Amino acid sequence: SEIRTLLAEREEMSKWIDRAQKVSLLLLVIGFAVIVGTLWMIARVVVAPINSLTGKMTRLADDDLEVEIGGLERGDEIGAIARALEVFRRNSVASRDANWIKLSVGEVGAELQAMQEAETYGQALVSQIAPRIDAPIGVFFLWDEDEQELRLQGSYGFQRRKHLGLRYAMGDGLIGQAALERKRISVQQVPDDFFGVHSALGEAQPRQLVAVPLLLQGRLLGVLEFGTFGQFTHTQEAFLDAVLPQAALGLENIRASERTRTLLERTRAQAEELQRSQVALQAQEEELRATNEELQGKTVELEEQAQRLSASEEELRVQAEELQASNEELRQKTEVLNEQKDVLQVLQRETEFKAQELARASQYKTDFLANMSHELRTPLNSLLILSKELAENESGHLDVEEVEAAAVIHDSGSNLLRLINDILDLSKIEAGKMDVHREEVRIEGVTREVLRHFRHMAVENRLEFAIDLDPSVPEVLVTDRSKLQQVLNNLLGNAFKFTREGKVTLRLALADHAMLTRIGVAAGEQYMALSVQDTGIGIPPERLDSIFEAFEQVDSSTSRHYGGSGLGLAIARRL
Repeated sequence: SEIRTLLAEREEMSKWIDRAQKVSLLLLVIGFAVIVGTLWMIARVVVAPINSLTGKMTRLADDDLEVEIGGLERGDEIGAIARALEVFRRNSVASRDANWIKLSVGEVGAELQAMQEAETYGQALVSQIAPRIDAPIGVFFLWDEDEQELRLQGSYGFQRRKHLGLRYAMGDGLIGQAALERKRISVQQVPDDFFGVHSALGEAQPRQLVAVPLLLQGRLLGVLEFGTFGQFTHTQEAFLDAVLPQAALGLENIRASERTRTLLERTRAQAEELQRSQVALQAQEEELRATNEELQGKTVELEEQAQRLSASEEELRVQAEELQASNEELRQKTEVLNEQKDVLQVLQRETEFKAQELARASQYKTDFLANMSHELRTPLNSLLILSKELAENESGHLDVEEVEAAAVIHDSGSNLLRLINDILDLSKIEAGKMDVHREEVRIEGVTREVLRHFRHMAVENRLEFAIDLDPSVPEVLVTDRSKLQQVLNNLLGNAFKFTREGKVTLRLALADHAMLTRIGVAAGEQYMALSVQDTGIGIPPERLDSIFEAFEQVDSSTSRHYGGSGLGLAIARRL
């Protein structure tokens, strides 16, 4: 029985063990299911969001800043990570926009620096800004301070139409209103009938307009207006705010440079005009000074002539009664000379007035010379004819002293006539009215005429006169024969006048290199040089410059031993 009892207990225990194994297996399955469910819940609630955030972080790292961050509303660590990632994205977007703004402002500034004029600057400004803010159309109106109006200076995608104004006053339209208020004006939902953007493929109306004044320290320089098919972003508006001050400064610098260039050109023109005026005034002063000195010398010379004529009149007045008729004629001539003396005194007073009135000196000089030519030469020619007839004494009524007095009158009149002719020649040359008639002149004819004219003077003064003709001189030269003869007469006349013994030589030769350089012509050209040498009193070195001026002589003392007017060399040099 005990064995049966043990067997029964053993069987019962086996059943309990089976039940325990089944319960344990069931509990193990349930526990595994719980673990699997827990892991599934963790994977859904934690791992998936983390994997999503990881992918978005990767996209952000690749500069994909348009990604949307989810789970921002969660209060656990996942939400904290999502919010931190959103902050990072926003900062990245802000940094990207800021960098784009700085880069774009720099690019626009670099393009605008190449502009030198306000017209091209305005066109470049609107052309650089419009593409960067996705504006298919844009215009720039420059403020004209003088006209007090805005005028179109540059455009982008803009088609001009007759009904659209290209000039706006302050407060007219959107452009004028933005200029008046000095602030940005934006227009949303532009009507369909508004001015559209044209292309070869079609036409469309912008949906937003913005007018922005271009200001520099509160001063209006112009107004920019842009249109877009969508909406201007905050970044694009920030770009406008950043680029406009720099653009305004550049425009103001260009306009300041243009004003400076204008002022410099005006100043340069005024300086050149002033310089020309000063040069002309100095030349006029020199000319008037020379004219005054010349007229004073003429007045002194004419007074001396008048005094000599007056003395001759007194001598003739005391002659015998048989010379009464001749004396009557001479008295008439004396009266004429007195009248001429009065005219000369009037001219002297006019000369003093000319010294005070510099602007009219040239006209006075012309009047004086014309008056002198008319008033002196006509009666002087009559005086010379009458005195020559008296000196020849063909009737035999005059004695030796009377004939000598008539000869003195004739010589004095001849000297006065030569002086008048010299003065008129010098005046014509100075006034530029002396014509030059070039022709072929044979050297043989020139030398023959010089010998014929001065041979008797050489014989009379017991001087040797020679002409040295270089073999290289051609037979014919091109010049003004009368002017050449006048120069030779002046030079040779001076040589014979100032030479008491010895020799006078005229040398004709081709001009050497030094002479050609002196007169400023090419070395290969041929010019003939005339030189006159004599054994007379010579010219002191200190007088070499002044001797060729009018009324200058080596013998400039009051005695004037050699006579003459001092005009020959001046006329010769000018000719």
